[in-house]
Parts: sequence; structure tokens; C-alpha cells
Amino acid sequence: MVWSQLPSILEPHEMDQGISKYVLFILPILSLFSWYFLSLLAKNPQKLNYVNLTENNKEVQYTNAIKLMTLLKGFSSLALVALNEGFLRDMLGMNSSIFISVSIILLILCGIVSILFLFWAATLKD
Repeated sequence: MVWSQLPSILEPHEMDQGISKYVLFILPILSLFSWYFLSLLAKNPQKLNYVNLTENNKEVQYTNAIKLMTLLKGFSSLALVALNEGFLRDMLGMNSSIFISVSIILLILCGIVSILFLFWAATLKD
């Protein structure tokens, strides 16, 4: 475990002051909160706002909203955990570029998937 190798005050390369090593818990906790919040949204898709929602297409819209929440839940949680791993590796002087790159790609995918689902809903006919 690398926790014992970390000093109590971390000094990243670009900062003037050190930060506590317990700051590394923020992103995993944020990841858990986002996972929980998006799970709640997926359980109640009827509470979301929709584009072109009618009685004929509401079940299709609800099903796709659940799919979207599931994708966002996975991508965003993995992105935050990968970003945290990148920060940890950077603090230890190890190569962190792959983890930072993966987290950026996953966050971009969150935006792309959201936009695609929005366009799909906007073009949906009865």
C-alpha cells in the first residue's frame, strides 16, 4: 500500500503550498455521491425533464433515460477514480499521464453521450 509512503503534506509541482494527503479522499467520495445520485435518477425516470415527451413515446424515453444515467454513472465514476489515481501517482513521482488521459476521455464521453441522447430525443416522433 502506498499510503505509508506518502508524506503527511503533499507538495505538487505547480503549487506553492502543500496539501494534506487526506485530500486524496475527495474524488473517490465525490465519485460515490455521483454514483448514488445518478442511481436515484435512474430509478425514477419520470421525474426528469424530457424533450418531445408524449404518451406514445414516454416508455421509450424512460428506457433511454435509464440507459443514459447508467452510462453517465459508470463513465463519471471511473473518470473521477482514474483522476485520483493520476494525482496519487503524480505525488509519488510516478508516471500519471495515462490515468489523467483516461479520465479526460471518459469525461468527454459523458458529454458526447448526453448530447447524442438529447439529439435522439429531439428528433423522436410519435
